[in-house]
Amino acid sequence: MIARMRNICILKDNAQPKLAVCITMYNENERELRFTLRGLIQNYNILHTDPSVKMGQQDMVVCCVCDGYDQIP
Repeated sequence: MIARMRNICILKDNAQPKLAVCITMYNENERELRFTLRGLIQNYNILHTDPSVKMGQQDMVVCCVCDGYDQIP
């Protein structure tokens, strides 16, 4: 999985993202996934506003891994 994420970054001319997140899911409902994604956005916004981090839009990679999909509407 990590090699695949790195290949995607290389294809987008961003071989060194500052933050890579893998969300593993198993029987979560949509509300729980939204809660997690909102937390990621909040963290990104905090990092983006910190001038010492210099976080850009292409500096964060998020990968969702779903084990089964019965609970995903």
